Amino acid sequence: MAVTIGYLYGGVSLIGVDAEKLIAKRIGLQIGAGYKGFGAGINYHFSPVIDKSFLSLQYWHQGVNASYVQSSIGLSFNLRWHALAAQIGYAYVADRGPGFKFVYPTNPSYLLAYSAGIFFTFK
Repeated sequence: MAVTIGYLYGGVSLIGVDAEKLIAKRIGLQIGAGYKGFGAGINYHFSPVIDKSFLSLQYWHQGVNASYVQSSIGLSFNLRWHALAAQIGYAYVADRGPGFKFVYPTNPSYLLAYSAGIFFTFK
């Protein structure tokens, strides 16, 4: 199992946590939550270990109630190196909330997804 803590983890949360468990040799399931967000994903690891880089198909839900910004689905590359974690990807905006126009004034249909943090593994 791996746990990642950082900026824009846990469903595009200001500060969030993602937890991942390998369910097959190179496939992991991930869930996360944080300050005003949550998300989930399915991951494909390039190596059959959880502490290395992977590709992820994810759902992100940013904000709640009046501060709800958006829900998106995207593909990202996730780097895990020593204890550092980083993510870069591209996401389709599936739904917009009342806060969307304040965060994204140009009203995009696709977003750049990124995050940075640290990770820990547990056996």
